[in-house]
Amino acid sequence: PIISTAADVVPRRHVLSIGYIVLAVTLLATGVAMVAGLPSTVVYGLATTVAVVHGFAAPAVTSTLPGLCSTPDELTAGNVALGFVEQSGRLVGPLAAGAILAFSTPGGVVVAMGLLVVSCAVMSALLVRGVSFESPHDDDPDRSPLSTTVGGGIQVLRVNGSARSVVLILGGLAIVVGVIDVSVAAIAVEVLGRGEGTMSVLAAALGLGSMLGVLATMSLVGLRREIPTLALGVAASAVALGVLGMSGSLILAVTFCLVLGSAGSMAVIAGKTALQGLTPDNTLSRVFGVLESSELIGLAAGGLLVFLLAPRLDLSISLAAVAFGIVAIVITQFARLRTMDSSRRQVDPTLIRLMRSVPMFASLPPYVIESLVSHLSPSRLEPHSILIRRGTMGHHLFVVAEGHLVVSLKGDRTEQRNPGDYVGEIALLRGTVRTIDVAAGADGATVWALHRDVFLPAIGSEPRSLARATREAERRLSRFDGELPSQQS
Repeated sequence: PIISTAADVVPRRHVLSIGYIVLAVTLLATGVAMVAGLPSTVVYGLATTVAVVHGFAAPAVTSTLPGLCSTPDELTAGNVALGFVEQSGRLVGPLAAGAILAFSTPGGVVVAMGLLVVSCAVMSALLVRGVSFESPHDDDPDRSPLSTTVGGGIQVLRVNGSARSVVLILGGLAIVVGVIDVSVAAIAVEVLGRGEGTMSVLAAALGLGSMLGVLATMSLVGLRREIPTLALGVAASAVALGVLGMSGSLILAVTFCLVLGSAGSMAVIAGKTALQGLTPDNTLSRVFGVLESSELIGLAAGGLLVFLLAPRLDLSISLAAVAFGIVAIVITQFARLRTMDSSRRQVDPTLIRLMRSVPMFASLPPYVIESLVSHLSPSRLEPHSILIRRGTMGHHLFVVAEGHLVVSLKGDRTEQRNPGDYVGEIALLRGTVRTIDVAAGADGATVWALHRDVFLPAIGSEPRSLARATREAERRLSRFDGELPSQQS
């Protein structure tokens, strides 16, 4: 979570390019050290560096994706595509390593992987040229600890209970994966009574299940059911782990491995999508850095649990005990999350794009923008009709959808507001009366109204959004030559 801070401070396209180039260099150095027969301490040191650098680059990938997607449905589809690529790599990677080992050494495999990462890093650097990213966050207010320090991700999870629950559930899934990683050989020999070759069959079933799970996750696009998928996926993986230790036949064991792999991959994609939707952009990379760390801790904890329980309990009982604990975690955390998806509504993607085009809304989490859109009320204005009258109380922010508005300033000065512009925020932010007169243009206008009770909590939840709104309000107020209108009841 410490080095992941970089992707929230410097442009993420640079983090992606530099991160994977450094990863490629360290991989190449590790491979060369192995081929050259350097001391094991050097090789282990370089391998540790590879893991650290991966922790620097990987969160930047998941934190970049929301900024490239204009709607929650696009975000889900993007995560499905990313999951497909990752699972394909996990299947193809071992096959490629085996093919290289037929005529080379383990060091040669690492060198080849380093060259592959170099090629991919160069391609990605070329592909992201000219792509707009939200970071660096030059307009973060006062560079507050929540938005810029290395503990920002932990701070977000401390105050955001829903995001914290998602991380805990995914951490539980990591424990399941850690357990199966170290016990699959024992299952093949002790439970099934077969040779170690059966371990490869079970591992292949886990990989195939993961790929099938990614394909099944495509059905999530447009459904807004990430939280139930996350919870059911992790619970199903845990149950499959528990009954796997009791399976007496290879067919049942393979079936349970398929279920474990597919349910797990569905849960990972759904969980990451939900976390992207819940987390402010300016701390997204650090939150995923915390997730990456918690998953590594979960993997280690899973292996440690098998090491501690298996000598004292039967293997099947040990696996069932772990499964019971993970299901308990899911049930307790799902109680916090169960209303989140049910409260989401199908909204017009065009309106989401419209709201994201407003600077003060652009950095809000995708689910918050979706909620704002669900509370918008349309209003059609006839030509020259009055929308806002100076000196009256204000209860709504207005975003222009079609046509244009005419804003009357001091004297005869006027300004025009076009689609994507907004009016009415000053009275809401300052708790005062309207400061300007606003009317529809000669051709009329269509506006979307957002009530202050929805607008203020949303803006207040993300410091950068509030800073942008406040700064623009102050800029607009500075154009008044005289006193502002007095408040009327």
